[in-house]
Amino acid sequence: GSLCSFIITVGIASSISGTYSAVSKIIESLG
Repeated sequence: GSLCSFIITVGIASSISGTYSAVSKIIESLG
């Protein structure tokens, strides 16, 4: 249903944002 796809979308979005923050922390520590 639509709730299921909403949960999947939120999961993907949080995974992407978590990856982005981890990458930016790594770049910060390198720079």
